[in-house]
Amino acid sequence: MKGYLGTVNQTTALLLGVVMLVLYSVSTSHAVDGCRMDDLDGCIGWLHGNCMGIKNSGVKKGALVTVVELGDGNALVQAMIVKKAHHGKECNALRDEIRDTNLAGDTSFYVVSSKKRIELGVGVINSSENDAVVKNLLHGRKKSLQEKFKYCTTAEGIRFTVWSGKAYDSKLLWSGYYYLGYDTEENCPPFK
Repeated sequence: MKGYLGTVNQTTALLLGVVMLVLYSVSTSHAVDGCRMDDLDGCIGWLHGNCMGIKNSGVKKGALVTVVELGDGNALVQAMIVKKAHHGKECNALRDEIRDTNLAGDTSFYVVSSKKRIELGVGVINSSENDAVVKNLLHGRKKSLQEKFKYCTTAEGIRFTVWSGKAYDSKLLWSGYYYLGYDTEENCPPFK
């Protein structure tokens, strides 16, 4: 009997060790690799509705995203990656007639979920490796977000930008493009 209990205790200890190892590896898995202020492509993307376009094919399901909603208020909205998007029913940017153009340049698309509907926005992937970048980009008052996070229209699409300070008068930190596939009235100022 004593030998049997010893085997059970060893088995239990082994299983507990395996469970702890699995939990540790899950807790240390990364939504994205660490971002740097001089290379933001892999941790910033643009949003149209529940679809995020980002130059990162490895964003994991469940990754949290802080979205600067563009428009009148530039509100901050919390969202989460639900899954990778593969077709136009999941993501407008992947409609057949515009899919190839929007996929150019290594852009990947993800379905996101948020409590508030997002029309247009710029999303920053949250992860422990990106804490400093996220804090640097999103610090300040609402007015500073309105000055730093912008969008404008080109002849056939939308250009999203993030600036170090006031838009068009400071350093461009990030830019993304969403091809719409139809003519729009161009209102983008020239970059310096």
